[in-house]
Amino acid sequence: MIVVDTGPLVAAALTSDANHQPCVELFASLRLNNEQLVVPPFVVTEVCYLLARSGGPKPFVRSLASEDFTIGPVTPGGLDRRHFSVVRPRHVDAFTLLP
Repeated sequence: MIVVDTGPLVAAALTSDANHQPCVELFASLRLNNEQLVVPPFVVTEVCYLLARSGGPKPFVRSLASEDFTIGPVTPGGLDRRHFSVVRPRHVDAFTLLP
């Protein structure tokens, strides 16, 4: 299992990115080797946001639907309180974190 972050996903999606071809080749190679590519939910959101400004996230969303990538589960044990400081909800100033 390989956890994939935003940068390589955006680079693979944007032909104008300097790292486009290496990222496309890397993902193709990993798929050929049957590596499970896991994308955390926050990364999915970030990639869609960044691609929306550059032509749209439809190809990325299709790759998720075709199971090229797996959206990783969010479990309480896998989260740190610090993660919630980077998310800014629109309806309140910040999340209220309970024990």
